Amino acid sequence: MARLKVIFTRKLAKVYDLNKPVITIGRAPENDIQILAKSVSRKHAQIIFEQQRPIIRDLGSANGTKVNGVQISEAVLNDGDLISIGGVRIIFFMKEEPIVAPEFTHTIKSLPLPEGFREKVIAGEQLGLIFPTSREIIETCYDVLCQFIGKCSIAPEDTINLQTALYEAIDNARRHGNRDDPRKMIRVFLRDWDDRITATVIDEGEGFDFVSVLRKTASQNAVDAARQRYMQGGVGGLGVRLMLRCVDRLEYDNKGTKITLTKIKTKVPAQKPPAPAPQPAKSVDEHRPPEAVATHKGEVDKAVDRAGKSKITDVVERYKDHISRILFGEEEVSEKERSDMLHFNIPDEFGFEEDGAGMGESDQRQGR
Repeated sequence: MARLKVIFTRKLAKVYDLNKPVITIGRAPENDIQILAKSVSRKHAQIIFEQQRPIIRDLGSANGTKVNGVQISEAVLNDGDLISIGGVRIIFFMKEEPIVAPEFTHTIKSLPLPEGFREKVIAGEQLGLIFPTSREIIETCYDVLCQFIGKCSIAPEDTINLQTALYEAIDNARRHGNRDDPRKMIRVFLRDWDDRITATVIDEGEGFDFVSVLRKTASQNAVDAARQRYMQGGVGGLGVRLMLRCVDRLEYDNKGTKITLTKIKTKVPAQKPPAPAPQPAKSVDEHRPPEAVATHKGEVDKAVDRAGKSKITDVVERYKDHISRILFGEEEVSEKERSDMLHFNIPDEFGFEEDGAGMGESDQRQGR
């Protein structure tokens, strides 16, 4: 199925399925794809399928439509084409490669995990885990996923950030997507690319449209809107804000049941080799039998794993606890926090109205 990826900001994108003969794009709410940017006209463009060929047509918009940098009135779309709707970037693609190859995907139905399973599955550059919405199984699978991320070549702080965002994405899938229904599955796919690491989380819930959520609350006081959505269990506020702070890109599908987190790899400066150290005294381990050494090191490794996991979950829970007290009205809100909350309550964060984030041109006129 053909799809469009609308890049709202540097960090946030949303993918739409083109599942109708005619797809309309514009600022008005009746469009199939609504983009709340002033540079986008109310009825800006449409995509139609003629003899299975996807064709984009500009509908007389104020700021025009471009395909691969060329202004068009009508054009046939090809896989990978870059569309500009009033400066908002959109990528068209006909097919999507599997997130993770089937041979790297494993279904976990019960515990404990088979002996040697962890070591085997984290050894490659891809990992897919499918598991039921059970807290105990989720915790174990999350631990395996963290081990995969931990062995990737990224800075320690990036590791913690990605693990934190993944924790929140899985927790959202459990609570808001599958609603703790053990009959529903959560799918997580990790991939270690040359320049980035991606983590995709898919649930079996009804999904949500964060654009609609923002539209409904845009006219409210930012803090009041956040409290209302948080108390209703809404996604798109606290969870999205937390994930956006932790990753370089966040991508939703049109139903809201699939989210992809991307962490870009940064080059770590080469370090000078340390000066030769004096010959150390014999380790205590050298006086122990091999079996005792192996047991001791295994216990240390487990302790390190537990400490790392505790650190991640503690960071997330402390952050959420602080914000939740504000959202429930249990703490006063400072001016800084009040301003900070704007980032996940009104369209500014998503580049729709105010700051023009995601627009490639500086001289757009306001759309009609």
